[in-house]
Amino acid sequence: MWLRNRDLKQESAPAQFFSRLNRQIGRPETIFSAFFLWGAARQFGLNSGQFNALLWFWAIFIVLNIPALAATIENLFKIKKLPDSQLAVGKIFGVQSKNTFLVQLLNDRKQSLRRFDFVEFLYSIDEKEHIGIILDVYLLDQAQWVKVLTTPEIDALFEKTIETHAPDYIYEEPNISDDEYIIGHIPGTNYPAIINRQLAVMHHTAILGITGSGKSVFARNLIRQIANDGTKVIIVDLTGEYKEKIQGLSSIVSEDDSTNISNAIEILAQENAKFANQRNPRTISDQEEIIKKGFKDSIEAFLKGDANKTVFELSDITNNVTSLDYTTGNFSTDT
Repeated sequence: MWLRNRDLKQESAPAQFFSRLNRQIGRPETIFSAFFLWGAARQFGLNSGQFNALLWFWAIFIVLNIPALAATIENLFKIKKLPDSQLAVGKIFGVQSKNTFLVQLLNDRKQSLRRFDFVEFLYSIDEKEHIGIILDVYLLDQAQWVKVLTTPEIDALFEKTIETHAPDYIYEEPNISDDEYIIGHIPGTNYPAIINRQLAVMHHTAILGITGSGKSVFARNLIRQIANDGTKVIIVDLTGEYKEKIQGLSSIVSEDDSTNISNAIEILAQENAKFANQRNPRTISDQEEIIKKGFKDSIEAFLKGDANKTVFELSDITNNVTSLDYTTGNFSTDT
């Protein structure tokens, strides 16, 4: 076996010739052609019609397998996706580093972009989908430009919709899912604050903020969105604010049931205030049953009904301890 120790260009002309010939013989196309033609000739003979048909098949296969020609034919049948000027906001002009892209914004774009906004794009060089964050926005030669940074961590932030995009055009992100709500934006950016409906409903959620920051307004809007999507919502309204501000909101406990429950709680409180040896067990048991049945029937009626939101409000009870017992009775009811 002959092994070269020098670069091919430094070898003699015969060595260069046989080396290049060896490369061509070892190519997959050459090996396939040799076995294919040998098998066809052995099976049908050189002068048969079957061999000539297979010979044409081989010739067409080899021609179509030329990379440049194959790419050209593929592009003829590929449906070209032109950028939608109403969705695209810019086009990649160059790459400043491995992960930083220079983008010229389109003059007819519908959206405005600011620092720390997110965009998505299909990069034609690596043919991969990317999510990027805008690092800088500036004006140059009467055109607006942005720098976009993308990393694997940023790519994992959002679900991509690249199949509708043209390569090297950037589009505004994010596209939220059906289970997500945009509840606001990060100050100074277009980046939305998003809440997941399933997480908000299935887990404890606290709304915190200083006085006047919009906690109650946000809570009412969130209640409307969740209820409109078919989730049953029971609002605990200790001040009457929600019943006043949300239209069509009725109490989960009817007026008659509320009166009966309130009276039962008052009687129960009076019995529990007595010394243990003076309490009437039958009275306590009867009043607890009235409270439990009243709340249970009300909750079951709401869950089976058409309404998606209702309010639990305190009746006119002046005793704070009794008010707490009334509220506790509702939420300790088994349904």
